[in-house]
Amino acid sequence: MARFVKVKTNFTKKSNTPFPIETLDQRLEKDKVVDMRNNYHIVEHDNGYVKIIPIDSTKIFKNKG
Repeated sequence: MARFVKVKTNFTKKSNTPFPIETLDQRLEKDKVVDMRNNYHIVEHDNGYVKIIPIDSTKIFKNKG
């Protein structure tokens, strides 16, 4: 005989999800990542792979909003 179990999910700050409420822009600014918008150079390798490197690695992401 099968049993049915209710699973309750709670998406608040006490959740196990590491980023339940913050937006992507807030996370990028909090982690002080390099801003790659109009700040990158693409290097093509002979094996078909590409590497994207920042031109100025001291340029940190700041939310414009």
